[in-house]
Amino acid sequence: MSVELCHKQKFLSWKRLLQPLRFPLQQTAPAGDVNLTSKPFETDFQRIILSASFRRLQDKTQVFPLDKSDFVRTRLTHSLETASFAKTISQLTFNKLREYTRKTPLPTGLELPDTTEIAIIENILLSAGLLHDIGNPPFGHYGETTIRSWFKNNLSRLQYRQKSLTHWLNQQMQQDFYNFEGNAQALRLLTKLHFLDDNSGMHLTYPLLHCLIKYPVNSLNIENRTTDVAHGDNSVAHSSGNIARHKLGYFYAEKAIFHELSLTLGTALSGDIAPSDSNSEQLSYTYPVTLGETACRHPLSFLLEACDDIAYRTADIEDALRKNKLNYFTLLAHITQAAAVHPELADDAADLNNFYNLARKRGYVETELYAVQNWLMQAQNRLLQDLAASFCENYCAIMQGNCTVPLAAGRYSGYLLDLLGEIAYRYVFTSKDIVTLEVACNTVINSLLDLFIPACINYGQESADNQPVYERLMRLVSKNYAQSYHLQSADKSPEEQLYLRLLLITDYICGMTDNYARDLYQQLKGISVV
Repeated sequence: MSVELCHKQKFLSWKRLLQPLRFPLQQTAPAGDVNLTSKPFETDFQRIILSASFRRLQDKTQVFPLDKSDFVRTRLTHSLETASFAKTISQLTFNKLREYTRKTPLPTGLELPDTTEIAIIENILLSAGLLHDIGNPPFGHYGETTIRSWFKNNLSRLQYRQKSLTHWLNQQMQQDFYNFEGNAQALRLLTKLHFLDDNSGMHLTYPLLHCLIKYPVNSLNIENRTTDVAHGDNSVAHSSGNIARHKLGYFYAEKAIFHELSLTLGTALSGDIAPSDSNSEQLSYTYPVTLGETACRHPLSFLLEACDDIAYRTADIEDALRKNKLNYFTLLAHITQAAAVHPELADDAADLNNFYNLARKRGYVETELYAVQNWLMQAQNRLLQDLAASFCENYCAIMQGNCTVPLAAGRYSGYLLDLLGEIAYRYVFTSKDIVTLEVACNTVINSLLDLFIPACINYGQESADNQPVYERLMRLVSKNYAQSYHLQSADKSPEEQLYLRLLLITDYICGMTDNYARDLYQQLKGISVV
């Protein structure tokens, strides 16, 4: 965006965006957290890698459910790769931004982060890369799709005190389940469910938590858009609407937390949040149809999203090759064909071919694998460079909260990422064995919901509808999660307590690994006996 197009609006402030406050604020005690240093953010990293929630990612699906091979990615390896890219892109971006602003002066009020702030940004993005998928249920994105579908099919059918659950739940509560999302579950896990020394989660810093909220809207404000990654409708080059509204960012249960993060770090937009006056540092322009608390993205969320896209779209190609879903010649043909439409991709086709010829010349045994792996590493570097450049070019809009498209929109990185996504969809996500496994995983999650949701409806309540098996099922739920429910539901209305009981079951299921979910299903169905 040119300087002329930067309207006279207030800009986000890095000093405010990077405040080293730790959630919950009243628990912020450690000395050193008051000054703007890297120390609190390094502590975040240590807490993450030592947590059980992070370790469980090693047994959660990336693409291939319940795969027994040791080279296919899991959520853990994907998160490590995303974190690695995130650290790299932070260094690239702010080095480029210094060069960029030497040629294009910044408008008054817009600042660059200083050296200390850049070090903090690097730490935040590193930790965010590790955490970005921590809220996902078992069996990959298809697990999210299954949960959404189950609630759409069953919420109105189930009853509490002789009335449908939809009678008790307000619209936002209902939409939370109809649009269930791992990103929103991550915020819930990190601030309420993970037990460190109380019921306030991992006690992570505000900037890290906000960075993870890629979609800073509630379930009443999302745009209609497919949210199943396997549908193949996930273009980043031609993204429609506002990228920040494509999915649910936080649940009704966490609205106060989101409110606090957005107001404290200065990203809150007008709507139900208290409007700012002319003397406030708060951004204060009208945002379309704000039916609930809304914010602009934290600037670092754009970089995190870009690294996630690079990590999974390139990894899917390598995994597909190793699983014999794709070969070098098919990949080359698709890139060559795409280069005819987008000439920016011509170098990729040439480089892939050159790596293959080099492998043959050197007599390597796995020529196709060598070519694809080396080309992917080169492509990852190009993508990082291009997306860092895009952040610089869109810096003004991003710091005004006005950037509505992903960094890859309308440029080389978007064309290549879209192409890789289309290839993965065609040769991996629609393959017979993957579809068969997804149907089996669908059966597992549906069956667990069929058992546990009816059991939770009257949990802790006196009711004639309680069955002996319901009490036994609820004893299986994580004691930490059950404790969290009791703490969260104290002094709440009956409606909100019911909502929190339903969330207790989605909390439990999302905390499961693939193998735990499968084994529990088999045990409860009598297929296997402990």
